Amino acid sequence: MAAGLFTAAFAQSPLSKRERKEVVNTVVKDWNDWKTVSLSGKLKLDILPLSPGVKIFMQRDSMILISLRAPLMGEVGRAEIDSDSILVVNKMKKTYVKESIEKAFDYYPGTLSDIQDILLGRMVIPGFGLLSEETAGVVELFPEPAGGYSLLPGKKAELDGFNYGYLISPELRNAALAVVPVEKEGVIVGISYSYAKDKCDMTVSYQSENKNISGTLELDSPDWNSKGFAPMNINSRYRRMDFKQFMKSF
Repeated sequence: MAAGLFTAAFAQSPLSKRERKEVVNTVVKDWNDWKTVSLSGKLKLDILPLSPGVKIFMQRDSMILISLRAPLMGEVGRAEIDSDSILVVNKMKKTYVKESIEKAFDYYPGTLSDIQDILLGRMVIPGFGLLSEETAGVVELFPEPAGGYSLLPGKKAELDGFNYGYLISPELRNAALAVVPVEKEGVIVGISYSYAKDKCDMTVSYQSENKNISGTLELDSPDWNSKGFAPMNINSRYRRMDFKQFMKSF
């Protein structure tokens, strides 16, 4: 996917300003403003023995709370992201990892708000925010042979240390995002989206020379302006681990 996105500019001529505006306006026409939103569904992950239910609650520009729940067991895991840190908890083993949010941005050059938009299947341009008629001027669109378009940053939106781009489906919906950290040789972080009525499946993948990890969120339609649930309190029964130790504990 990434190779196709980043070579598209050499295979096709970009759309004109008018054509680009028409495509972008169609892509974003149903993207509403929001203050809070809840999402429900399932998580499929190779390292997990089952597919837990997942609940996501987001407060705009403030926090992301993700709760994993198993039948007859209740909440088994939690992830929380705010403007300062990322917390991931394994409630079954009473372990957790907490890192500064800058750690995550080694692999994605964005903000908390950008991550919220990505979870909603929307396109963001790092440094410029959500794709819109106003930000369309900093990107280029290239026709794809099978239909749809590749969306790549123009010169103003290029990033030091990262290549990135989106794939727009023939139905003019966000189909994929690929991010390549230039200094991390062989690493590609990708997200692909598929849609069925009001539902959205989002597959997140991490590829490197030594690892190939992926997981899929199967999400129902968003519940806008919902109340959601509260952040978790970590007590003395939980043991803090570093990220590598935490991942090996599964």
